[in-house]
Amino acid sequence: MKEAVFCIDIGTSSLKAALISMHGEVFSFARVRFENKPMPFCWQSALQESLIILRSSTKENININSICISGNGPTVVSDKFFHLWNHPNGTQEDMKRYNLLSGKSLFLPRLLYCMEYYAKEWESSKLVFSGPEYLIYTLTGTAVTVLPEKRFEAAYWNDESLEKCKIPKEKIPPFVAPGFFAGNLLETEAKVLNLKCSTKVYCGLPDFIAALIGTSTLKSGRLCDRAGSSEGLNLCVEKIITNSNIRFLPSVVEGLWNASVLLPESGARFARFKKNSEYKELSSAETVKELLKNKNSDGYKLLCSISEEVKNGINLLEKTTGFSIETMRVTGGQAHNSQWNQFKANMLGIKIETTQILDAELMGNAITAFVGMNLFSSLTEGAEALVKTAQVFEPQLNSKSSNIIK
Repeated sequence: MKEAVFCIDIGTSSLKAALISMHGEVFSFARVRFENKPMPFCWQSALQESLIILRSSTKENININSICISGNGPTVVSDKFFHLWNHPNGTQEDMKRYNLLSGKSLFLPRLLYCMEYYAKEWESSKLVFSGPEYLIYTLTGTAVTVLPEKRFEAAYWNDESLEKCKIPKEKIPPFVAPGFFAGNLLETEAKVLNLKCSTKVYCGLPDFIAALIGTSTLKSGRLCDRAGSSEGLNLCVEKIITNSNIRFLPSVVEGLWNASVLLPESGARFARFKKNSEYKELSSAETVKELLKNKNSDGYKLLCSISEEVKNGINLLEKTTGFSIETMRVTGGQAHNSQWNQFKANMLGIKIETTQILDAELMGNAITAFVGMNLFSSLTEGAEALVKTAQVFEPQLNSKSSNIIK
C-alpha cells in the first residue's frame, strides 16, 4: 500500500485536489466546480466529491495519511457570513476609509467591511477565518491563521493594528507557520469522508504562495508564470528594487523576495474571444491550433498581443533586477494548453516548462505537509527534491522569419 497526502486547493469557482506521494508521484487529480452553490458550505461537499473521484481514478492501493489545504487570497469567512477575496469592500468611500485604517494589510479592509456590513452576523460569530483556515477548522476543530513568513505580518495584522481598527482580538485565530499540524480529523468528518480518524491535517498557504513552492520558485533568478483568467509573472530575487510597476512581497523563504508583474486580463481576454467566436465549441488547445493557421485573423493577433504583454513584463523584470531570463515555469489554467505553451515559447524566445502537476499549488501543499512531518528541513529542500520538469517547450523559430517579440 502506498502513502499519500490528500492535497486540496479552494479556488474561486472550483475545488482542485490530488493524491501525492512523499516521492512527488501524483496518483490522481480532480476538479469539482461549485456550480453556484452557497459558499463556504459547498466546500465540504466538493471536498467529499473530489475524494470519490480521486479514489476511483487511481489503480493504486492508496492510504491517505494526511491532508493539506490551500486557498485563494484574503477571503473572509465565518459560519455566519462569507466575503470572497475579489468582491469589493463596499463603496469607494467605504474602501477609502478602510484603507486609511489598514495600512498595507490585505485582510484588515475586508474584516472592517464585514464588521460593518454584516454587523449582526459578525457579532454572533465566535471566530473569523481566511478561506483555507475555515476548512481546517471544520475538519479538526483547531482555529489558526497561517502566516507564510514573519515579514507577511504587515499584509495581515498585529495586535496594534487590530486595536486601531477596533477588531476584537479574540475573534481572530492566532498565527501558525506553514505545515503546522492542526490535528487529526474529527470523528464526524472522518466518517463523512470515509477516512481514518488518525488522518492528520496540516496547514497550507495562500494559493499563489503554494504555487511558487510547487514550481520550486524559491531560489533567486527563477521565474514562474501563474496563468489563468489573469496572469502573474513571479521572479524570486534577493532584494527589493523600487519600481512602481513591480509588486514586491516577501518570499516564503527568509531573506528572499517575490517580484511580480500582474497581467489582469490575459486569460479572460482569450476566453471572451473564444466564447463569441466560431471556435466556442472547441477546446482551448484546439482553438489555439486553429488560430495559428491564419496569421491575419483577429484571434491570431490576440495571441500575439497577450504574448507581447508577457514579454513586456519579463523585460521589465529583467531590466529592474538584472537577471537574464532563459526559462519560465508555468502553472494554472493556461498551462494545460500545450499549443499555447509552445506558441508562447516561440514568441518569447525562452524555454517554457511545466511540472508533473499543472496546478502546482497542489504539489506545494504536499511539500508543505512533508515539512510539517519533518520529512524535509525546509520548503526549499522539499521543492528541490520533489518538483520535476514534465515537459519543455523550446522556442521554434520560423525558417522564413523570427517569431520572437523584441
